[in-house]
Amino acid sequence: MVRKLTFELRSPIHQQNAIHAVQQILPDPTKPINQITQQRLKEVLLYDELTGKFTWKVKKCQRMNAGDIAGHKSSEGYWVIKVDGKLYKAHRLAWLYMNGSLPKSDIDHINLVRDDNRIANLRLATRSQNIQNVNKKANNKSGYKGVSWDKKSRKWRAQIVINKRKVNLGFYDDPKEAHKVYANKADECFGEFARY
Repeated sequence: MVRKLTFELRSPIHQQNAIHAVQQILPDPTKPINQITQQRLKEVLLYDELTGKFTWKVKKCQRMNAGDIAGHKSSEGYWVIKVDGKLYKAHRLAWLYMNGSLPKSDIDHINLVRDDNRIANLRLATRSQNIQNVNKKANNKSGYKGVSWDKKSRKWRAQIVINKRKVNLGFYDDPKEAHKVYANKADECFGEFARY
């Protein structure tokens, strides 16, 4: 149910009434959002750490029986599973199943395959580390990640994104040289998460 609220905020009392009405609708940010627990997850699903697949332990509905593969592939390429009316990415459920809690950080697929949810293929990552662990973009014209042609200088530019900020690493005559600078900086900043 959606309620539309409109108030005339002519006085402090009207403003206070508006704030109170909004607080009644919005969830309290100090209270934890209901998230699945490891115990509940293990009640309804089995996880095979060698294949990364989940199967239902219980008959879910007319179409899904115990033993059936749980979930489906999303449009983003991730395997997702609905449990108790909430949709979860399977790699996060795999982490919960094996480690007992859902992390606040990202979970990275080491091999870049978004639906490969084997626990050996998953690792905790910061947002910057997770973003770094990607291949070069399909529209990349240099052939190297982190290297693009700069029309103004008529040279190859090396740049890297660190904590959501682009960092210019210089301009070079040769794209291989620019890429070498990029790779060194990626190793320095991201270690095992660097991909180039």
